[in-house]
Formats: sequence, C-alpha cells, structure tokens
Amino acid sequence: MHVVFRTDASELLGLGHAMRCFALAQALMRSGATATFLVRHMPSSVKQRLQAAGISVIAMDTAQAEEGADPRLGVSAARDAADSRRALAALGTVHWLVVDHYALDAGWESSLRGQVQRIAVIDDLDDRPHDCDLLVDQNPGVSESPRYQLHAPPGALRLLGPRYALLRQEFAAARELPLTVRRKVRRVLVAFGGADPTGGSAFVLAALAPLVFEGLSLDVVLGATAQGSDLARSVAELPNAHLHLDVADMTQLYRSADLAIGAAGTSAWERCALGLPTVLLSLTEKQSQGAEALAALGGSVHLGRATAESIVALTGLVRALAHSPDWLSVLSRQAAEVCDGQGAARVAARMESFDMQLRVATLEDADDLLSWRNHEVNRRHAVDARPITKARHMEWMRQSLEDADRVLLIAEDEIGPVGVLRYDIAFGIATVSIYLAPGRHGQGRGGVLLLAGEEWIMAHRPEVQAIDARILVDNTASMNVFLESGYLPDSHHLSKALNRPEKVK
Repeated sequence: MHVVFRTDASELLGLGHAMRCFALAQALMRSGATATFLVRHMPSSVKQRLQAAGISVIAMDTAQAEEGADPRLGVSAARDAADSRRALAALGTVHWLVVDHYALDAGWESSLRGQVQRIAVIDDLDDRPHDCDLLVDQNPGVSESPRYQLHAPPGALRLLGPRYALLRQEFAAARELPLTVRRKVRRVLVAFGGADPTGGSAFVLAALAPLVFEGLSLDVVLGATAQGSDLARSVAELPNAHLHLDVADMTQLYRSADLAIGAAGTSAWERCALGLPTVLLSLTEKQSQGAEALAALGGSVHLGRATAESIVALTGLVRALAHSPDWLSVLSRQAAEVCDGQGAARVAARMESFDMQLRVATLEDADDLLSWRNHEVNRRHAVDARPITKARHMEWMRQSLEDADRVLLIAEDEIGPVGVLRYDIAFGIATVSIYLAPGRHGQGRGGVLLLAGEEWIMAHRPEVQAIDARILVDNTASMNVFLESGYLPDSHHLSKALNRPEKVK
C-alpha cells in the first residue's frame, strides 16, 4: 500500500501536523506500506528525520508569489492542487492520500480524487467542508457531539476522540514500561511546540524564575531556530534551567519530569500517554477551547489565557502542586487514562481494513467455519487440536447463534473471507477467539482483524469494558499479534492440568 501525506511544518503552522502524520506513517510502514510526504514548508531537520525513517519527501516550489496566495501555503489552494496533481502523477498508484493542513478543504480534496483511490483527512477545527473517505479528529468530546455532520460526507468513516491520538512509535513503546505516578514537583518541563510562535515559553520563565532560585529544575524545549535567541539566553541565566533544542525523542524528558507546562495539541497526548500531569496555558482562543475540553478529562489543569495576572497564578499553582502529592498523583493517573499511545495503530488498521466488512455469522456459514477451524494451521495452536466432527460443530453453531452473550463475526474484504472472531461476554469482559481463513495467514491480517472487532464491540456492545484473550504459551506468533494490537499480558494468569489417577476397572 502506498500512502501519500500532504502536510507542512513551519513557524506559522507549527510542527504538530507533520509529527502526527509521521506517527501514522510509522504505523502503516510496520505493516509493509510505503509512505511519501508532499510538502511546501518543512525544516531540514524534520525532513532528514523522515528520510532516515525510510519516508520519501517531495518538496514543491514556494518561490513564485501570486495573487490570492494563502500565507499558510505560500501559494493559492488552486495552485497547490495543480502542483500536487503533477507530483502524484509521477508516483503511480496511490492507495491513500492523507491531508493534514488547515489551508486545504473539500475543493482541494475533490480536485485530487481522480489520482488516488481514497482520501483521509486529519483535522481538529471543524471549520470547513471536506471530501474524504475517512476523517480523524483526536480532540476530546467529539465522539459524543454532532461534529463534522455538515463538514464531512455522510458516508465518511469518522474516527473521533483521544482513542485515535496519533503518537509516534516511541510513545507507544514507552507506554509499555511501568508508568511513574508523580507525587513531587522537583523537575518541570516547559514545551509549547518546536516553533512556539506565541511566546508561551517566555511567559512561563517569568512565572517560574522565583521557584528556580528556590531549587526547582526546569527543562525548556524549543526548536533549532531558538539557538542564540533572547529566550535561550534567559534560560542560560537561570540556575537549574536546561535548554533542549530540536529534540527528536521527547520520551526521556517526559519520563524524567514531574510536571509539564504547555498548550493543548499533539504534545498534550504525548504527555498523557506517559502519565505526565500538565498545566495548560492558552495563548489563542482556539487553544482555550481545546485546553478546556482536555482538562475536563482529567490529568491537566487549565490556567486559562496567558495574561499579566496569570503569571502570579501560575507561580502559585506550581507551589500548590508541589505541596499536594495526592492531587499530583491523581492528575498523573488521570492523564494516563486519557490516551494509551495506540491511536496511530488503530487508524492504520482501519485504513488497512477499509474494505474489510464484519458481519454476524449465520447457520449458512457453518460449513465454511468448520473447514476453516479444522485447517491444520488453525488446529496447530488450538486448545483442542483434534479435528471437530460436523455433528459436533453443527450443535455448537446452533447454540452459539442462540446465545445472547456470544458474538460470532465473519470478516471479509475485496479478496474474500479473512477470518472469524468469537467473543464470549460475561460481567463486562469479552473473551476473544480468532482464527483466519485458509490462505490468509502471513498477510498481517490478524492484528487488523482484532482492531476491527474491537471497533465492532465498542459500537454494538456498550456493556463491554475490556477484552480478554487466552493464548497457549508456545504460540508466540499469536502473542505478538495481540501485543501489537494493544493487549497487555497478565502475569497473574496461571493454569495447571490435573493429573487424575486412572480408574480401576
């Protein structure tokens, strides 16, 4: 699968769009996809990072100014569409075009329809119409609101909420480590994005300077262009303050911090994934709306708009948190519940399985299910590896279809049958069983099928709070599929076979 991303990174747009596209590209590439970024503005450091990950970057010309140019593009949307069409024409088959850009809307997207199979949009504004097959908005609260009902086509698949927050692989990997629940404030991380165009870092330095002289440590993260700036000199003048420029991997800074101060945006989900409490500051009206929604989920405190008065309020709030270990630990636990770091994998799986349909099995499927279950590959790791007789299978099939607490789903795509999912539901837990149709092994469909089933369960069985799985200890392939799909191993699950004495005849 070839996926092309149309996005930009600049002081005006920030780096968040490019970074969340990078996260999705990583997830898709793990399943064998190739990724190309189509850009007009991108710092060389970001471009080099993408290329080091195996992503092609095509830079379009920005030199020619024209009437009607959008400052976020450097050209008009019509010119950008024409240049994008030329670039796509040279790439061959493009299965997905992913658009993440505030300057592009349905008109631009429609004009690209003829050169790509499908279009996905990543957006968090809901301020313009889109022509897309898939829309991702990771903002909190949108899954319960009528958001995008007017601005996305009726048939578009909508993936809404922090569950789909697009974080890079290093955050998903770091989340698998034990979470640190914060109880003290000794080290504060200040990060308002690589560009920090609204000056949030300088505002925070003014507020926290008294605490730094009292022993508080600061880590201030800025983009490479801050080298030699007034802000960089201000950091250097403070004791226990450290400037970090153009940081490629933020996970270590997040894990070593006790508290973060920043804005709502892509970095907010990164902090949540690692259980880092945050004080949110808003420097624009758009940021205020997002920060309020994020704070409502827990894990962060929204101080409001940055004003002269809020400098004093920020100093007092950090002092209060430093003397309130219980409050800080609650924020830390709540933050970790907001985002689990698996959003990119979920979105990638939905893109990979876009042609996959799940349907409830019927008695007419009995013969197919029997032949699939008895296939040698599926029997190899079954709890009972013996072939199942037709009579026994038919009785099981009838009972399963009549059981309200058992869900039996068949997955199909454009090629044909993919596999079977069975969920046995009790006390809010769904225990899953999965096997693939013959000929579909080794295609990477197991994880896609698990995530598609997860979406089905969430949509149709609201009483289910968790999904459980039982895997034989030597079935490492299945174990890896479940782990990659976000399942966590339970070290307390043990079993023992009873060695009963033979009966005397």
